[in-house]
Amino acid sequence: MAWVEISDGSHAYATCRDVVKTNKIARALRTEEANHEGTAVVVECESHIWVVGKCWTGSTELLVRPAGSPTETCECYPDAFSVRPCIGNGNWGGLLGKTCRSSSQRMMVTFKKADDTYVW
Repeated sequence: MAWVEISDGSHAYATCRDVVKTNKIARALRTEEANHEGTAVVVECESHIWVVGKCWTGSTELLVRPAGSPTETCECYPDAFSVRPCIGNGNWGGLLGKTCRSSSQRMMVTFKKADDTYVW
């Protein structure tokens, strides 16, 4: 993988262009490497912290926050990008602002390598 970004489909809010770190984020999402005991995969890249963790319902969350921020998942941070597509309730995430009980919005997590693009 060459990079990963979180966007609304027209504006990228955070990007990680480090191949090794991007692969770590992708692997954590693909294999659900994080567990319910609070172990999350945390990657710092390009002034952001990318966290893959589990939520209350056992669903996976991708949380992106400014570097140096707390990394607890399933919180309602106002400075975060949070994607929880399988949570099963109204706390499915959001982009900068309300990340719990958000209004409808488009969120994309895109992984790009030299010859393909994958969207989660």
